[in-house]
Amino acid sequence: MRLTWLRFRREFASDWLSFQNESTLQHIPVEEVWGVGRKLTTKLAVHSVNTVYDLLHAHVPTLRSEFGVVMEKIQRELQEVPCIELQEIQPDK
Repeated sequence: MRLTWLRFRREFASDWLSFQNESTLQHIPVEEVWGVGRKLTTKLAVHSVNTVYDLLHAHVPTLRSEFGVVMEKIQRELQEVPCIELQEIQPDK
């Protein structure tokens, strides 16, 4: 099951205090983050990024140079810095 950031927040909203001290993130594998597949999981492991907590605290310039701007945006979204805008779908006329 892949977690988008918003769904992650909804599912763990009742445990928000433990999220704030980041203990919950240490137990969630990085492949559960939307946008991180098998290949990226393997490459991230080379950089000791195995959990969502590790991704949250990874070195930003390394992420950007090794994985591109999308991975940097995923990290910033985990840090609650909005980078990827939500798009509303226009209803059919």
